[in-house]
Amino acid sequence: MNQFMGDYLERLRQVSSDENVIELYHWFWDRQDEIRRSAEEINRELGLYGDYAVKPDLPCLTMGSRSGLLFLLVNPGWSKELNQKEDGYCRKSKKTYVDFFFNYFIRSPQVLGERIRYAVNMISFVGTLRDGLDRFGYFQTPEERWERAHSSRLLGHWELFPFHSASDGLNQHIGQYPWLSSCMKESLGAVMRLQPELLLVMSRYGWDMLRNEVLRDQQWRDIEIGKPATRLSYWVGSGKTRTTEIVAIPRQVLSSHRICTNQEFFNAVDKLRQTYSAALSGQSISAPLGMVITQPRVMRRVIRIPAAAKPLNLNIPTRGGAPMNESTLTGAFASYDAKLVNRMWAYSAIAADGSFVFSCWKNFLKRQPDGRLRYQDKLSDWSTNPLGKELFRRHLQQAFSGKLPVRLVIASPKDPARIAARKEARSVPKTFSVRKDLVGKVLAFDGDRFVIEF
Repeated sequence: MNQFMGDYLERLRQVSSDENVIELYHWFWDRQDEIRRSAEEINRELGLYGDYAVKPDLPCLTMGSRSGLLFLLVNPGWSKELNQKEDGYCRKSKKTYVDFFFNYFIRSPQVLGERIRYAVNMISFVGTLRDGLDRFGYFQTPEERWERAHSSRLLGHWELFPFHSASDGLNQHIGQYPWLSSCMKESLGAVMRLQPELLLVMSRYGWDMLRNEVLRDQQWRDIEIGKPATRLSYWVGSGKTRTTEIVAIPRQVLSSHRICTNQEFFNAVDKLRQTYSAALSGQSISAPLGMVITQPRVMRRVIRIPAAAKPLNLNIPTRGGAPMNESTLTGAFASYDAKLVNRMWAYSAIAADGSFVFSCWKNFLKRQPDGRLRYQDKLSDWSTNPLGKELFRRHLQQAFSGKLPVRLVIASPKDPARIAARKEARSVPKTFSVRKDLVGKVLAFDGDRFVIEF
């Protein structure tokens, strides 16, 4: 191992905050000549040539935010035209170097003159987070989505090896060079100390290192996904201040050769969450990363459906009052521990206990011959509020695929005929009520027509 890499590993072991990362970037900037010589030595030692050679550009260890969904990759890519612009900007000063990578989603389009495909795909995977799509929001233009990627602090990536290359030539050498393996593991240790909400691992080496080496004795859950069938692995660990989920797959899912749709990926992760059990609380591991991770105790919230000898009565409140509490829409959702992403247009959410909560029209809720209540409608019949409808569609799909329990907020309009005609409903006076004794399920959803029964 050359002197620069040895010094880098020592500094990497000290990283546990964004401030430490900034200090490391400043250290890189002060050693530009050493970086160039180190790149030459690495290429010579590993026999890396052409597209596989690591570049003398200023290193990229991380970009975006480290608090939300963090993609874990082997090393940053490189293209001549774009990276010349990037490197030229970063070499202006320590400030511009940090600015480019920490404010990547607003700075890179300005510096590069385009929005690179890789980052576009990153944004599309925000749904991997718990309620990620709701928290991120729904935006029509690329400018709005990239601005939101910056302001939300929900997206970023981290590199196991910070030197750029046009093609990956490192994987085949990791097991042969202890210093290279140490670099990868120390980088993993640093990112775990930063405690992102979810670490998404997308490489054969990263998956194998976590699943079969560093965390091999832990309670992983696995599922097969896509074509060709590929193992998707899930684990939860708690750091000093919060819990980190790890989702690992031994292939690059952001490439053009997709094995599944984004929604199929989100559904698989949600299924792993539901089946994951951390019954062995307090079991800790001393990983070869200078870190200790303790598995959290997972508390299961049980939804109890009341046993009744006779069918439940609808008992919808009238203006004169009734057993249910009238409330604002946000207050009704809050009573289920659910939060609307936008109170102006949203009418569905995923609650803290994982249940699907939605606001339904009283006049569409019908009693069935067996005493159950049924709500059915078609999304295509409603032409207004496209943002709310799209969010509702996504929640419906999630509830249908994941068999989520459904909780009810009843909207009672003063003008039911206007609602029955599918007219614009925002201006219609209405009251909101809840029925906490009802727990339903989505019986059918084909992307348009849906049936929910309580």
